[in-house]
Amino acid sequence: MYFYDTNVLLSNLEFVKQNGAFLISPVTIGELENIKTSANKDDEVKFQARRAVRFLAENRDLWTATIHGEDMMQIARNKCNLPDINDGNIIAGFYSEALTGNHEMPVVFCTGDLLCGLYAEQAANVIANTEVADVLILNNTVEEKIYGGYEEVELTSDEYTVMFDKYQSGDNPYELIENQYLIVHCEGKTTEYVYRNGQLKTLKLPKGIKALNAKQRCVLDLLENEDIPIKVICGVYGTGKTYLSVNVAVNKVTKSAKSDFGKVFLVRQPYGEGDEIGFLKGTKADKIQDFFNPILDNIDGGEFTMRVMMENGQLDADVPFYMKGRSLSRTIVLVDEAEDLTLKQIKLLGSRVADKSNIVFMGDWKQAAGKYEWNCGLVQFIKHVKENPSPLIGVMVMDEDVRSDASKYFADI
Repeated sequence: MYFYDTNVLLSNLEFVKQNGAFLISPVTIGELENIKTSANKDDEVKFQARRAVRFLAENRDLWTATIHGEDMMQIARNKCNLPDINDGNIIAGFYSEALTGNHEMPVVFCTGDLLCGLYAEQAANVIANTEVADVLILNNTVEEKIYGGYEEVELTSDEYTVMFDKYQSGDNPYELIENQYLIVHCEGKTTEYVYRNGQLKTLKLPKGIKALNAKQRCVLDLLENEDIPIKVICGVYGTGKTYLSVNVAVNKVTKSAKSDFGKVFLVRQPYGEGDEIGFLKGTKADKIQDFFNPILDNIDGGEFTMRVMMENGQLDADVPFYMKGRSLSRTIVLVDEAEDLTLKQIKLLGSRVADKSNIVFMGDWKQAAGKYEWNCGLVQFIKHVKENPSPLIGVMVMDEDVRSDASKYFADI
């Protein structure tokens, strides 16, 4: 029976989910509630606390708060030489529960904090019958698997038929969430589907843009669907996230007679670590000129097409710092290098999207720079999407560099 320290619920929630019923101290619940709104904690930690509290609220049958009288807690602190602080009180609860909880299995204190683990080992050693208590110290930096927006399976022909029949009848054997993709490999052939409205549906791809692999086809389906206003397109170097996003957006604005979009609006954080652009020379227009380079590099017609779009009012750009108060209607907003944004900035940009607009966040959290490396809003947003699926949101993460063999070499460094 695991007894979790607060940091496990914050940083190793996947471990908690995988191991069934557990015990926690009331002190831990108080710490999580305080962290949620603390002005002294960064956005990443507050996000983790909100996620942990939501998990506890939605899974009340999984856990028990160990409540012991102050006299018993004082005895536990004295016997185990524990400080009268939160860590000491959490471990005192562990000690008391191991001795009096009448559990059919040992109570194992689980923490990602070395010092707290040493305190817990000290408490476990005080217990005469050491079979009733143990301590597990986790690596508190264990990286959680981040939702990729797809499930990939290898099936035989018979398995394929059974799987498809189940989805046709309303079952969901792979537990897909709304707008999640299913990539099926069967006898040398690959087919992609998307899970929408409780059914598997075939992809709808835009004309004139060729996908190089299955995941790019999924990305094109997501970008083509104007009924999904929020899109997250991620991938390592050279996967095509910018190329595909830019070309679909430009085609919708300049070539599609059926599209309601009138403008492509590019947003980018300046140089990764800065919030403002005042340190660059020239006017604001001069400062953001380089933001158009991803457009220039990735569209047919290059600079000529870009200039025509600008003259027609079909292309604009800005930085997050100047986006407060803006409202963008009939616009495709392309947020480039989104790994260099905090969750607060992602909220700001997303709330600028008005009627008949789409926003596309493009990025690779592995390339996050400076302060965003430990406070990456893109990662937090994807976790939120996985835990709060919506027909308004689609995610797709690519992992194959299709740019060149040279590009693949550098991506692996």
